[in-house]
Amino acid sequence: MTYDIAIIGAGCAGLSLAYQILKNKNINKKIIILDKKSEFKKDRTWSFWKIDEHDFEDCLEKQWFRFNLKFQNQLKLFEKSIYPYQTINSLKFYEKIQSTLNDNFELKLNSNIKTITKQNDIFEIKTENIKIKSKIIFDSRVPKADPGNLYQHFYGYEIETTENYFNEKTVTLMDFNCEQKNGVHFFYILPFTNNRALIETTWLSYLNDLDKKNYIKELETYIQNNLKIKNYNIIREEIGAIPMFRTKSQSDHGHFNIGLRGNINRMSTGYAFPYIQQHSKIIANTIDSLSF
Repeated sequence: MTYDIAIIGAGCAGLSLAYQILKNKNINKKIIILDKKSEFKKDRTWSFWKIDEHDFEDCLEKQWFRFNLKFQNQLKLFEKSIYPYQTINSLKFYEKIQSTLNDNFELKLNSNIKTITKQNDIFEIKTENIKIKSKIIFDSRVPKADPGNLYQHFYGYEIETTENYFNEKTVTLMDFNCEQKNGVHFFYILPFTNNRALIETTWLSYLNDLDKKNYIKELETYIQNNLKIKNYNIIREEIGAIPMFRTKSQSDHGHFNIGLRGNINRMSTGYAFPYIQQHSKIIANTIDSLSF
């Protein structure tokens, strides 16, 4: 069997595209979604300023109307009554889209892509176990890291404390009260409740010195010394690196890159979720104009 569309990656970009195709009742294509993960879990949080309406209000972890910036002894508090800062719970997002996929879609996990080739206008995708043929590919795999370029890279803990340490109504967008060398460094706090928050050490720098041990040291020092939290439970960890530069958006074989792989993030900030939604709608609305 040859599929009309293969979507590689069942993360934010891949599933957003699948969802927008599903919403478009004029599209009747056989679509396969491939991902190397073995299961869906809460592995990400996607945060952004809500400027436009989107389809995932029911997947929110939380939204805030206040945020602060900290530097040395200065604290600036801002309020946004119109445009809230929202965070999407990735597991709710995954489950929502999975539950809506119809018989036109096939989802295959445990599918690690080995090679992609093209012959006679048909792509052949080889995984560790199977071969799949498709007329078009949308590829959302995380691009290979380029240590010589600028990234926003981060490592965080979602923690729960026995006492109320956080102001759940205010996001700490950037706390610069930390070591500054070889780049821009700040801490980021999303308080989901008064005793549960995601705390991240975040750098704008090259990836040459990327080391998880350094992240952990920075994070634990900040939690204990700056936030004065001695006892806490780590619920999960989150790590990532967002390219702050442009890469080519089309592969050598002619299939289309989406998500971070397709430069669908704002270069100045790294924010991607709203732009992925816009891009997915554009693709879904023009998909019949592509060559099948």
